[in-house]
Amino acid sequence: MSEHNPELPLEIQALIEKAQGGDAEAQTELGLAYYFGEGVEQNYQQAAYWFTQAAEQDYPIAQCSLGVLYELGQGVAQSDEKAVEYYQLAAEQGDARGQCNLGLMYLQGKG
Repeated sequence: MSEHNPELPLEIQALIEKAQGGDAEAQTELGLAYYFGEGVEQNYQQAAYWFTQAAEQDYPIAQCSLGVLYELGQGVAQSDEKAVEYYQLAAEQGDARGQCNLGLMYLQGKG
């Protein structure tokens, strides 16, 4: 879990505070920041941690993003089955990216 770091941009510090408070949208945004290395050092394990926190609250963008991590094996052990599981959760909530990724997995016979 992230800790307060005065060297981080104020925007990231505020995001961390909201994410630690349980805000699923902030958790997802923080996960994306870690995934892309925007405002923080790129860290796929931290991205996976924050996506998982939001995914457990049924936040579809986080579920889809976590599916990507599992599909690519970034920050988590690679698992097509887990990727499909998270894409399915996102797709069922109408997340277009989750639906697309799930369809591609089916097309490729993965998971």
